[in-house]
Amino acid sequence: MKNTFEGFVAGVKQQYEVAKNGMYSGYLLNPSPAQLRNLCLLLLENNWTKSDEEIVKIFFQVKEGVMLRKAIDNFDIEKFRPICNFLKGKSEKTNPVGLNLIAILVDYQPRPFNKYLKVNVNGNLEVRPEEKEEMQSIKTFDFGWTEPSAKEDISIKSIFNGKWSRIGAVLLFVLGSGYLLNQKFFPEKECMQWQKDHYERVDCSRVQQGIISSNEIMPIDNRLINLQKIEVNQQTQFFKNGEPLVWYSKSNGKVSFFNSYGINPETGKPLKPITKYMIDKYVLNQ
Repeated sequence: MKNTFEGFVAGVKQQYEVAKNGMYSGYLLNPSPAQLRNLCLLLLENNWTKSDEEIVKIFFQVKEGVMLRKAIDNFDIEKFRPICNFLKGKSEKTNPVGLNLIAILVDYQPRPFNKYLKVNVNGNLEVRPEEKEEMQSIKTFDFGWTEPSAKEDISIKSIFNGKWSRIGAVLLFVLGSGYLLNQKFFPEKECMQWQKDHYERVDCSRVQQGIISSNEIMPIDNRLINLQKIEVNQQTQFFKNGEPLVWYSKSNGKVSFFNSYGINPETGKPLKPITKYMIDKYVLNQ
């Protein structure tokens, strides 16, 4: 039985249920057109495969000579509405181009759809002869793995026989109690929250209170955790080897500067790389 478009749709939907509770839950749990656009900009920092990049270019209708980031920035976000409706279950259908983009956003494999069709009933990708030869060379490479000897195979039963059973029970009780107490009084901080000018690690179950704590609590994103709002002046180094070291966001005539690319936590808009024009107007002329 060959793979079908319906099967691809079902697989993408299933992966979405996993991804919406993962690293990018802040964008996928209750997606809006703006959030999906921002997620695309965030994932732009990934080393996409050539096929992924082609999918993105097709969806955003990138013209030759136009930078991908600029095309995404200027894209009509209302065109994300059908994708939002599909992810929220308001629509059962979406076009193949949109579905391929969703597959990237939720990291569904195999993708895109034409690659999915080439996967056989055993879950293996049908490859060309030259690809098979390359794969075979990988399979025959000696990685240095060895099977454990019989002497190393110590059964759990032998450890807990006799007096060891009592010691084992005590150890399990102590370790178990310690783990529960640690989780209750010192919960692992697996989430983060924007606090004035930087992200702080917080307990995911923390109750949001006050003005500062009203910011969204989201799972830790290693791409954003080190983002900081910074002050700049005429002595600030804005570029290194032609690459921007400062990013900015403008809202209601006010410009905020940041130390890295990302999403402005206060406005939800993607940050832009600093330009000489912005430096001249908002730094040197102040």
